[in-house]
Amino acid sequence: MILRQSLNSLDRLARILEISEKIAGVQGITLTWDGSYILTYGGFVTDNGGLRGGIGAFTSFTPEVLANLKSIIVTYLDGAYSIYRVSAIEKAGGLFMPYFFMWGDDYELGIRLWRTGFILLAVPIVAGRHYAGATTQLNKSGSIYELSRTSYIYEYWSWVSNVAVTTVLYGYPYMLQLLRRLPITLALAMLRNSKAIIGGFFDGIKLGIILRARVLKEKPWLKVPKEPKFKTHVFFELIFLAYLFLKYKTKASRIYYILIARALLKHLIKMHVS
Repeated sequence: MILRQSLNSLDRLARILEISEKIAGVQGITLTWDGSYILTYGGFVTDNGGLRGGIGAFTSFTPEVLANLKSIIVTYLDGAYSIYRVSAIEKAGGLFMPYFFMWGDDYELGIRLWRTGFILLAVPIVAGRHYAGATTQLNKSGSIYELSRTSYIYEYWSWVSNVAVTTVLYGYPYMLQLLRRLPITLALAMLRNSKAIIGGFFDGIKLGIILRARVLKEKPWLKVPKEPKFKTHVFFELIFLAYLFLKYKTKASRIYYILIARALLKHLIKMHVS
């Protein structure tokens, strides 16, 4: 039944897009490659740019879960499978920016569309499955709670793009956002013993400053935040990470991401119902 639903997902998503011209884009449910878990039900970004990813990531996917999913407003649409309104893309200044080697393009576009006056939706339509990280991960972990072994270039560029877009280019005010994000960055770098995180953080700042000079000068309306973001508290983030590290060691950052992604999906569905 679920497989049959995904076969006509493009037509069903397009029909949602046609409901209102305020809807710039829409995505359905993207599953992990084996179909056992939700990989993304739209994307979220935290208010300090420190975390972004798929809403509901690695929530077990069952017919009961599908029945309880509601249409929700999201910060951005996952680049694996999403559709956009052409007129909205044109008004926002075009599709993806050419400044990113990997990552960055889908969530930059999402924020830009919101600030241009549109909204983005995730809807309970099974769209397909995605073998995430197939070109960059050195091996696949046997558990969703363990990070797959990734190359330096993968981790480095994910941080460059994320810091450049969510913290510097669209951070408000971006200097304060950088200060808020620095403690979490240092904590994650130590937890994972990763030079890529530190290098990516500071090179992301450089790229973000370049983008601010180019993008915001041409499109000053993009300075005004309109996109929905997940509110965070740095102190509690650090305490939570420390607790997870003491309990799970190297799995801590992975578990941290999965717990937030799952909790956010439950929160958004509860908000919709109430």
